[in-house]
Amino acid sequence: MNEVSLYPFHQTGDVSDLNVPALRIVGDMQELEVSVAITYRTLNPSIHLSIIPMAGHLVHKDQPALYAQAVHTFIKGVK
Repeated sequence: MNEVSLYPFHQTGDVSDLNVPALRIVGDMQELEVSVAITYRTLNPSIHLSIIPMAGHLVHKDQPALYAQAVHTFIKGVK
């Protein structure tokens, strides 16, 4: 299976109309996920992005403290 086919862009690609704050957390070891997250952030400034170092797909397991910090910081900043 091609890596790109893992993402249903036809269902998730249109983020430009999202009008609520959103947080996208990705591990830096997942190049495709990082690329997608950066694209989403470019399409909509309501999407906040946190790229966690030394983490893969399961960011919350690979870097639980950094994951929690990212979520906490995001929630504190939501108005």
